[in-house]
Amino acid sequence: MSKYGQSPRKEKFLNNLPTTAIDSGDLASRCKFNFSYFHHDQEFASNFSDLDKDSLSELLDKLKEYSKFSLQHWARMRIGGGRCVLEVYGKFPDRSEFKHPPHVPHDALWARFRIEGAVRLVGFVLPNEISGKSATNCEGIYCCNTFYIVFIDTQHKFYLTKK
Repeated sequence: MSKYGQSPRKEKFLNNLPTTAIDSGDLASRCKFNFSYFHHDQEFASNFSDLDKDSLSELLDKLKEYSKFSLQHWARMRIGGGRCVLEVYGKFPDRSEFKHPPHVPHDALWARFRIEGAVRLVGFVLPNEISGKSATNCEGIYCCNTFYIVFIDTQHKFYLTKK
């Protein structure tokens, strides 16, 4: 400390030190997005390279915002038309332009996130009853607060509504 008080450099350094611990916030409740099941080889499925810069930026901004809360939060959060941000359908829809990819578990719960307009992020979640259980065929614990992304649906073709 100088004779006139703390130096500006020292004060700046001290003010930029992290003060939050892992267990002091809401880290455990925030949802996660997993891209390991991502599939873009179907007619109506988009790849990241199919999106223009603005659409890709918008998608990432939405994922950033969605990851601030749990999947349960988004399943309760209503937006235009009374629908929720996250809809969990359960089984793969009967009326769809998409096909169930063979690499996606047959007992997964299909779901979608609204992105903007007709754009949907389609994937699956795990049933609540396996949350926290150890996987039998690999190391790891099942997490029911993870959304496994399978498709980017830019034309609202995954879950066809009756008209």
